[in-house]
Amino acid sequence: RHAHEKAVIHRDLKPSNLLVTEVQGVPQPKIIDFGIAKCLEPTGCAGADVTRSRLRVGSPGYMSPEALTAGSRAVDTRSDVYSLGVVLCQLLIGTRPVEPRLEAGATARDLYRDPPRPSRLLRALPADERSAVASRRNVSEGQLLRSLSRELDWIVLRAIAPEPAERYGSVAELATELERWLTGRPVKARPPSFTYRATKALRRHLVVSTAALVIATTVVAFSIRSNLLFRQAEASRLQAEELVSFMLDDLSQQLTAIGRLDLLESVARQSLSYFESARPEQLGHHPGAALRQIGNVLADRGDFEAALDAYERARRIDQRRWRENPYAPAPRLDLAQDLTLTAKVHDARGELQLAGLRLDEAEAHLRALVAEFPHHVPARVALASILSREITALRHEQDDSEGALAASEEALGMLQQLRRALPESDTATHLEIRHILGDNHYHRGLVELFSRDDRAAAIHHFKAGAAVFASLVELQPEATHWRYRLAVLEGQGLGTTYREAGRFAEAQDANRAALEHFEALVREEPANSRWAHALAWELIRQGGLAASGGELDLAATAYRRAAKLQSELLALATDTPTAWLEGLATAWSGLTEVELERGAFSAALAAVEREIATRRAIDSDAGYLRTGLAAATVTLGELHRQLGNLPLARDAAFEAQALLAAIEAPETQDAIAREQLADAS
Repeated sequence: RHAHEKAVIHRDLKPSNLLVTEVQGVPQPKIIDFGIAKCLEPTGCAGADVTRSRLRVGSPGYMSPEALTAGSRAVDTRSDVYSLGVVLCQLLIGTRPVEPRLEAGATARDLYRDPPRPSRLLRALPADERSAVASRRNVSEGQLLRSLSRELDWIVLRAIAPEPAERYGSVAELATELERWLTGRPVKARPPSFTYRATKALRRHLVVSTAALVIATTVVAFSIRSNLLFRQAEASRLQAEELVSFMLDDLSQQLTAIGRLDLLESVARQSLSYFESARPEQLGHHPGAALRQIGNVLADRGDFEAALDAYERARRIDQRRWRENPYAPAPRLDLAQDLTLTAKVHDARGELQLAGLRLDEAEAHLRALVAEFPHHVPARVALASILSREITALRHEQDDSEGALAASEEALGMLQQLRRALPESDTATHLEIRHILGDNHYHRGLVELFSRDDRAAAIHHFKAGAAVFASLVELQPEATHWRYRLAVLEGQGLGTTYREAGRFAEAQDANRAALEHFEALVREEPANSRWAHALAWELIRQGGLAASGGELDLAATAYRRAAKLQSELLALATDTPTAWLEGLATAWSGLTEVELERGAFSAALAAVEREIATRRAIDSDAGYLRTGLAAATVTLGELHRQLGNLPLARDAAFEAQALLAAIEAPETQDAIAREQLADAS
């Protein structure tokens, strides 16, 4: 690993070059013979001779396929991973997995395709050889075969995969995988399986095997099992630490998919209670994971202040972990995640400057990680995610359409590279990539619609994103987050764009489809404020479409229901996020327009007064929000004039002028501000 971090690959790792000595009685491995080592970055290896030849360099039997076929120009650190995989197989069963012999017309990839499992190779040996292999390892033949089956077979096969992209990305990943096996934890060298990981957890905690059977059948039973196991934690800190890892990984993924905030919060809080009572050396990375999960639950409940506190605590923990171990990717990756989550809360509260600062920090960490560990898939996925979502959205809000498009395009390229490089067996990562790709299309569509006024391009991206999430819903119909994202693309994306393009029938179809999804989500989980907030905005869109079609009663009903939903959210929340206040104000604004259309000036006056009160509660310097307050004040003055209250009408007009004069609106808002100023005048 030290050599790889210095951009040096050994290219001749084999048993004769891997020696073991003793240092103060402790076995210590030594790597020798760097005679044919290669520097991957010529400018970064002072005094090094850099091999540029196409000649095959290395020892037959330990050379990777790319080293054997394409020579030195094709190899990277994963070529050393391959060699270590061969050595690992030899340590386990006494023989190499593949003995390549290049013959006329044959390629190395032909010989390397589908290497056999070590357990199968062992079974194929003559009986006396199998017995000798087991004897030298101080186990019986049966014990050796049982040890090899499944996990060790998987680890070796992944390390010696014919395609470099299918191997472990670094020797550190291989070492971590072996540590997982040695400590009885689930290994990653297989398709993700909840049953497999749950079984591994049960084997480590046999005292609760009966409860584990119940867990396998229902989500509620998982919560029961968690409580039982946590009572055991008082007697065994190590057991509790392993359990928390299980809860924050498998169990959390299952609960998140079906939208159970109550159980998620219970699991996270119990996890955190253990870690807050543990000694620092016992903590690992889990306090940050528990705090992130608590923050996610609190944010979904609408408690943004408490969510921000949880994310900030996680950030401080992970920042300390990173400073203590700056060369390990995991702490830095967790820190970037903490920063991204804090940025999202700041954005929801209208604190765009703070959001931007946190996102800049997160992006810098992720770019540094990808530069240092170019084959570290989680870091590349995280960078593609933040570019697709948060950074594109922030640049759009800052009226930097070119910056938003650049971030979106860069992320799209990264996602396409990841999809090509990842093995099909890595199902979880492929799902996450599809999720990010759908969000990339969504945010790109918003930029095309609102910043570039390119409705055709917007429709293209919204349709593409909706297709991604529709396929995910079909794959996992119980997963609420796929249905939520699909509904957002249908309603906020396609519905809005069709309306802007004058395609009202298509807009209404999209609106109805989105409403159906949001209504179902709110019924299934009324405590989730994100669902309720999304439903309120979709009702606002329904009101606008109905008003455009002359269906004033339907429009008024939709606006009133949206206002009721948003008011209830704000009444329950300990914080007042800008997005919620803006939604409530927009609902009152729509109702005002409907009542004006009906000629019901008193009802319109009541609605606009509520809109103004709501907009005054918004603590933001964003020009478009202050323009909205001025526009509502202009409407207030017009209504007072219609009702014969001329002094009040005059006061409102002057107030609107003052508000508009004080706005330093972005360029795209200038025309709107000027129009409102003309109305006030």
